[in-house]
Amino acid sequence: VRMARFVPQAELLPHCDLVVHHAGAGTAFGALAHGLPSVAVPQSADNFQIGRRLARAGAARVVMPDEASVTSVREAVAEVLDDLRYAASARQVAAEIAAMPTADEVATVLADGPR
Repeated sequence: VRMARFVPQAELLPHCDLVVHHAGAGTAFGALAHGLPSVAVPQSADNFQIGRRLARAGAARVVMPDEASVTSVREAVAEVLDDLRYAASARQVAAEIAAMPTADEVATVLADGPR
């Protein structure tokens, strides 16, 4: 275990097997882009909708805040790691993300106007 105040996701995620997070857009999309399954514990705002979408895609198990405990999160992590369908779904979403145009490509199309 190593403690750090901040580690950029781009440096950390390639070394992970699973991500436990609050279902915020940045962490959710970061995990998906790296093909990582998740355990999401939504907290507020759009976290609940993002959590539902992660679960619907088969890439995450959601633990609702009123159900969250050390035991329930541990069990969800074990389930997601043991059931390879979560990882397969996350990798499928990662492939879809990778196939999308980059931000630079989209900006060029927008700057050039309709064809």
